[in-house]
Amino acid sequence: MIDLAEAYRQRALSNEALAREEAEELRRTPPERTIRIFEGLLVVGFDHIRRAYEEVAFQRTRKFTIVGCDFSVASAEDLILSKLAWWRPQDQQDVFSVLSRQRGNLNLEYSRNWAADLGRSLAKPELAGRLEEALAHPDSNR
Repeated sequence: MIDLAEAYRQRALSNEALAREEAEELRRTPPERTIRIFEGLLVVGFDHIRRAYEEVAFQRTRKFTIVGCDFSVASAEDLILSKLAWWRPQDQQDVFSVLSRQRGNLNLEYSRNWAADLGRSLAKPELAGRLEEALAHPDSNR
């Protein structure tokens, strides 16, 4: 059985030296000059925002055990944020569905703040606008 939290911790520890190097680089280099390639996306400057979000999102996962296997499931807000970044037709439908089913249970302040921050981090400023459009979309209000 895989303990995802322990696997994540081990990965973080094994990359500790690299993380220290990157932190030092961030301190030396103005954010507007830092360029990263992350999972096929051009990330300009705000790489530390993405890392902070990943930590928060991981802490917000819900843990389940089903038939002896441990699972971690992203929160509804974090699933929406992930879908906003790609925004393919299926992602849009997924966002509308989650918004419809979770209406009234979502932390919209969290979602709006991270959509704006991640938009800057991923050089996708449209993320915050996509969230607002999705919230207003008729399919999200069923």
